[in-house]
Amino acid sequence: MSHHRPRGLAAAVLLGLVASLAACGSSSSSSSTSEASPSTAATTAATSGDSTPGTASAEVCAARDDLQTSITDLKDVNIVAGGTSSLQAAITKVKDNLATLKSAAGDELQPQVTAAQDALTALQSALKDVSSGGVSAVVTAAAKVASTGGALLTDLQGLKCS
Repeated sequence: MSHHRPRGLAAAVLLGLVASLAACGSSSSSSSTSEASPSTAATTAATSGDSTPGTASAEVCAARDDLQTSITDLKDVNIVAGGTSSLQAAITKVKDNLATLKSAAGDELQPQVTAAQDALTALQSALKDVSSGGVSAVVTAAAKVASTGGALLTDLQGLKCS
């Protein structure tokens, strides 16, 4: 019985952090879904980027939307019903969407996307090794996913899609 306890605790902690990550990317205040945040992020993009300020191609915007969806799906994984394999499949989908975004975005978002990809890879490893590595490795990896993913999603919210 104690064999299942670390895995269940790891899953609970992971889901809490994934929910935090999803909240970072969804800018959900009571009634305005994303009215103040994009203008602030677009202003930031305008001062730090050297391409057209805050604008993005349709391909980048579609990749961003697919990434948002896969993060929401990851947050909604029912580990009790689907087991850790359902969690691994959801993480793989997020990684696939990050690769698509990385390809579409060019150099501008490369560091943020690469950091998120690396964090997800570390999380997958920690989940596979939870019985030997323990819950703390999963918690550390999940926290890194939340921070790198949150930073990427914040940058992506500032993009203006035409």
